[in-house]
Amino acid sequence: MLRTRVLLALLVVFAAACGSDSTGPPFCDATVGDVSATTGTAPVFKWEPSCRTRALRVFRVSDQQTMWSISSGSSPAVPSGVRYGTTPRGATASAAALPLVAGTQYRVIISNNGTAIDGGVNFTP
Repeated sequence: MLRTRVLLALLVVFAAACGSDSTGPPFCDATVGDVSATTGTAPVFKWEPSCRTRALRVFRVSDQQTMWSISSGSSPAVPSGVRYGTTPRGATASAAALPLVAGTQYRVIISNNGTAIDGGVNFTP
């Protein structure tokens, strides 16, 4: 009887460990605030609070052309602080990073479940 209880307790602990991800920042929810982009043609994109989302897309404002797009499927793996063109571990690039042109306006958006978590931010390298 005691052995069964111990095995059951261990099973619960292992199941809980498998369902969580403590290797990085928490997953994003609908409360993501400011999104920012550093200067230059390889900007770093950050958002507050620092969390992981499922997708990030950069597009040219004038014609909506996707310049770079990454996603991680069902498990958020795109962290705040990602550099343009560098696909984080656990994510895949659905559009290769095209060169950004200085003086051209772009927009970055982050999303979760196909919906924008935050409106993103326009930036000009």
